[in-house]
Amino acid sequence: MNRFPSSDYTYSARQRIHVLREPEVWAQADASDQIEALRAYVRDYPGGQHANEAKERITKIADAQWEHVSSSRSEAEIREFLSRYPETTKAAAAEARIQQLYDDLDWVREQDSLDHYRRFATRFPDHPEIEWIKKRIIDLEVREIAAGEYAEMPRAEPLSLGGSSAYMEVENQTGYELTVRFSGPDSEKLIIPIGATRSITLPPGTYAVAASVTAANVRNYYGTNTLRGGRYTSKFYIGSR
Repeated sequence: MNRFPSSDYTYSARQRIHVLREPEVWAQADASDQIEALRAYVRDYPGGQHANEAKERITKIADAQWEHVSSSRSEAEIREFLSRYPETTKAAAAEARIQQLYDDLDWVREQDSLDHYRRFATRFPDHPEIEWIKKRIIDLEVREIAAGEYAEMPRAEPLSLGGSSAYMEVENQTGYELTVRFSGPDSEKLIIPIGATRSITLPPGTYAVAASVTAANVRNYYGTNTLRGGRYTSKFYIGSR
């Protein structure tokens, strides 16, 4: 075989050796009772004498691993189980467990991520905590914009000072629908059509403010504004990146 590695005879000989080794390969996999050895047997001998038994044992081993993660509060751990044991019959149970976590507000708070809060808010728009969730989404959206590239936020210009709240008018001259988010003593969001002006009343304090439009070539704005009681105005002219 070494002298004629590409000959038909060599191929046939190798196939014969492969077939003859099946009992040995199975004996090793059977004795080890390890999922990787059983998988290797099924991979190398998909029509082998013990292929069905090997598949059943693989599934049994995979299903047994589910018991270790069935009550886990780690999405990553459950997804790792699905990735490592695709032969399991517990895939539907694993996906259901992940959905249980998505629907558990305590768990969502532990993750404290935009995706999880947004998913929860979409599924439970009438939840008793929905207003808090919406405000937390605003806070995290502001943080996300601050972590990327942005232009400096235009300063809010005071028109008059006095009073217990800050009243602000925001004018959108960007050419796109504009979303302005305020994160601070309160968390609020304005969605302003093209060319329009919208107003908001906020408690005094220092706010992280982020603005964005739904256009890929338009730069976000981010900055801080310290508001006292009074009236303010702000205009946005957002330029291309």
